[in-house]
Amino acid sequence: MKWSAVFCAGIALFFPLVLQAQLQPGPAIPQQLARFSNTLDVYAWRYLLGLNGDHSGLGYALAFDLQSSMQESGRSRLWKDNLTGYFQLEKPLAARNTMLARMQQTWFQDELSSFNYQRRQSGLTLANRWQPVPFVLVQPELGLRLEQRSGLQEKGAYTALTLAVDEVAYNGYRHRFSGWLERVRFQQRENATARIDYVLVREFQPGTVDSIAFYYDFVRRDNFFSDPRLGRVESLRKRSRGLYNVLRYRVSERFNFAMRTRLGLDAVAVEQLRSGSSSGSRRHDDFDISNTLILRWRGDRLGAAFEVDAEEQQVTYDITDSTAFSPFSRPFSGLGYDLIQKRVRLAQRVQYRVSQRDSLRFYFELEKLEYTNTSEISPDTHDEQRWQAAFVHWRRLSPFLQFRWQMIAFLKHFVYIDPSLSARNNWSRLLQLQPVIVFEPGNGIVFQQKAGVRAQYVTYDFDELLTVRNSYAIREFFIDDSLAVPLNSRIRLLLHYKFEIEEIGSLRWETFSSRPRSLWQNHWFTLNIVRQTQASWRFAAGAIFYKQTRWRYRDGPGGELERDLLGSHVSLGPTLDFSWAGSTGQMVVFSANVQKAFPFSGKSYYIKNIQLSAQWDF
Repeated sequence: MKWSAVFCAGIALFFPLVLQAQLQPGPAIPQQLARFSNTLDVYAWRYLLGLNGDHSGLGYALAFDLQSSMQESGRSRLWKDNLTGYFQLEKPLAARNTMLARMQQTWFQDELSSFNYQRRQSGLTLANRWQPVPFVLVQPELGLRLEQRSGLQEKGAYTALTLAVDEVAYNGYRHRFSGWLERVRFQQRENATARIDYVLVREFQPGTVDSIAFYYDFVRRDNFFSDPRLGRVESLRKRSRGLYNVLRYRVSERFNFAMRTRLGLDAVAVEQLRSGSSSGSRRHDDFDISNTLILRWRGDRLGAAFEVDAEEQQVTYDITDSTAFSPFSRPFSGLGYDLIQKRVRLAQRVQYRVSQRDSLRFYFELEKLEYTNTSEISPDTHDEQRWQAAFVHWRRLSPFLQFRWQMIAFLKHFVYIDPSLSARNNWSRLLQLQPVIVFEPGNGIVFQQKAGVRAQYVTYDFDELLTVRNSYAIREFFIDDSLAVPLNSRIRLLLHYKFEIEEIGSLRWETFSSRPRSLWQNHWFTLNIVRQTQASWRFAAGAIFYKQTRWRYRDGPGGELERDLLGSHVSLGPTLDFSWAGSTGQMVVFSANVQKAFPFSGKSYYIKNIQLSAQWDF
């Protein structure tokens, strides 16, 4: 069961440490991990240490996690550091009774944000893990939490209770229950979390299972805003409740269906507190329901699936006194309109094996979305429909040659309900055709070539009434080749090349004609020589090259189109990769590439990307 240290006041910056709602026996993984990376002007380090063991019947666990990053900005260096750690002891008192104690520490500093933020947290927790019967767990916890930030020091009492009932069979159903409650009370703030889960599962016959899960969740997070010494607190409170139902029914050996239902109700309130009294609030209620039906058929040569999805989400806001909020909260007053979103989806997948050499796949999907809001400032209520279809044919021409081609079609219609926005209504059409050839003559040689064309047409309603057309077309052609050749039993040569050309232009859909605006051409090339003498280590060295050239179209003196070269961007450089894995869990991974870039304009510069990771298991 997971635990969450609510003393962190809802800040997710300390997530690597606060992962479980209760103390667990021996949670530290016995290992060491060190990492370093450098990308552009950002450097990052991490060191992770985990130990556990037992001494004279007293178990212990130690975990230490240091993460640091630095960004060079001109002559200055901005740091962001996060240090978390804990030391835990456990002492069995009886066969099903264990005493746990934990000390934990978190230190965080961030110079990358708009203000220099520092925060320290310390905690001491005592817990008793008791199982009155093998399938029941009861664990109360008591502790102390200390926090320090911006010259303010806080201390508060921590209490928690966990109750879990493992799977119990009763009246033909399998029952599971879990619940936990935790709370930290400071002088000016309070953080609390409660969670209850109840699951029933029944298998009526092999392959036919029905399950339903109920949950209730409550979260309270109080946070200071502006200067913590001013005592201004904003309290977030969220109550969630809902259920999940999953039914799987096997009609026959080849045919089955499944149905999933989800229902969720949330109530979210944010209240401003000053000296413990409320000075304003905003809230919203959320509603979410979805149903999914899946039918599946699996034969010797034919497989098919049909899906139906229906989902609705609603958000109802209540911000009656937002004008009394501080500048921190006032911007949220613009969200005081209700939202409704509905989605219906139909999908079908069919796969047919014609013979040992041929197979066909077909996919079709139809989806409709309705989005409604009550905003008078931004009334972007709209409907959207999407159609997708894909067809794939695979054929093995010979033992060393196979061929595959696929065709993809996509159509989307986007419509605003507000007549004043009807000029933004549009149709989006996309068509792609891509054949693939894989040639494997033997001796480890593999050659693969992909080639394809892709065309996208976006047309706007009433575009013919405008002086400047918004409709546009994007046409692409690409070739993607890769080759792997073993030079000997230990060394391989890897080559990869990709060419892409893309044209963007204005579109007249009624005459299906376009006027090109720009043309881009891209080249990618990589070469690697890989040496692997043993299964434990691998070494690769190579080079990478990239070039992009851009042109712009303009009208010539006689009305014909002329193409002007805008420039080229080139980057190239060496690459190096190394990895080693020991027999007892040790591992070292190194990857680096340095590229010199020649941009469209300006001076050349270097792009560095370095990754180093080392791990030892105890």
